[in-house]
Amino acid sequence: MQPLILKESIEKLEIEDELKKFMTTHRMTTLEDLLKIKGSELLKMEGFSYRILQSLLAFLHKHDCLHLFEEE
Repeated sequence: MQPLILKESIEKLEIEDELKKFMTTHRMTTLEDLLKIKGSELLKMEGFSYRILQSLLAFLHKHDCLHLFEEE
């Protein structure tokens, strides 16, 4: 069972504004949507940066969800 935080609207989450903006631009409404995309693919997407990646990984780590992130 996946953590409930993955299904929360990004508007309710305490994540960086830059990450929210990226997700909104790409029509992602939850972290679950974002985690469907592998890290290597995220880095190729317009507007995604290493700073956003660090922010995402820190948030996932804080909520014990880091293991759900796939690099490749």
